[in-house]
Amino acid sequence: MAIARLTLKSGPGCETSLRYLPYFPACRAKNDGFLCSPLDFLPGKRYTSFVYGNHGLITRGETDMLILRHGTRAELLVRKSRFLAEATPVDSAEAARELCRERKRLYAGCNHVVFAFICGPQGGVMGCSDDGEPSGTAGRPVLEVLKGSGITNVLLTVTRWFGGIKLGTGGLVRAYTESAQLVLADAPTAELVPLTRFTLVLSYLHYETVRRRFPDYAAEVTGEEFAAGVTISGVLPSANFAAFSEAVRDLTGGAATPQQQEQIP
Repeated sequence: MAIARLTLKSGPGCETSLRYLPYFPACRAKNDGFLCSPLDFLPGKRYTSFVYGNHGLITRGETDMLILRHGTRAELLVRKSRFLAEATPVDSAEAARELCRERKRLYAGCNHVVFAFICGPQGGVMGCSDDGEPSGTAGRPVLEVLKGSGITNVLLTVTRWFGGIKLGTGGLVRAYTESAQLVLADAPTAELVPLTRFTLVLSYLHYETVRRRFPDYAAEVTGEEFAAGVTISGVLPSANFAAFSEAVRDLTGGAATPQQQEQIP
C-alpha cells in the first residue's frame, strides 16, 4: 500500500479536499512531528510531507511506510457491548496469526476476536477475519483502517464481549471501525527504515579508529568476537551501507570491507 507524500499550502481548498477520508479522519500532517486533523489546517501556513492513505484523490508520491514503536490499546463501549482494540508490532503474517490465537486463549470468555494485519516493507501482505461476525462487518473495516494509517508490520485485534443488544450490520461496521481508529489515533509510530546486517573483520590496529566512525553512519554493533582479529556483527540503514563500506576501506587502506549479510525487513 503506497502512501502519498507531497508539499502543499493549506487553505480552504485543501481543507475541503481533506474532509473525506472515511476510515482515518485523524490525518497525519508531518510538520515537525505535529499531528493534526483536516480542520486544523491554517490558511497561509505551509505544511510539508502530508501523509495519507489510499482513500483520497492524490495517488502520486514517494512510498513511505510507518511502523509501531510499541503496542497500544483502547476500549469502546457501544450499547453495552465492550470492544477492546489492541495494535501490536509483528514481523510476519504467521506471527500475527499466532498472536491472534494467543489472544483468543487469553480472552476465553469473549464472543469474538476480530483481527487484521499488514506486513512487509510496502505493506503488501495483509489479512483479516470476522471471527463469526456477519461477513464484511468486522475484519474488513479494521483492515481498511490499517490501510489508511500507512502502518506496516502490525496486527490489530478487536475483542468483543456481547452486551445483549444487537447492533445490526451498520452498527457493527461503525463499532469496529471506530475501535480501530481509536487505538491508532495516538499510536506511537516511526518511519520504516530498511536495515542491512553486516559483518566486519578488523585487525586490532584498525579496530578503535573504525569503531569511532560507526555513529556517522548510524551503524550499531550487535556482537563482537576477539581472536586473531576482531569480528564485528552489526546493523545499519541500508541507504548508508555503500558509504560506510567506502569509509572502512579508506580507514584500513583496503585491508577490510564490510560483508553484507541480509536486509531487514
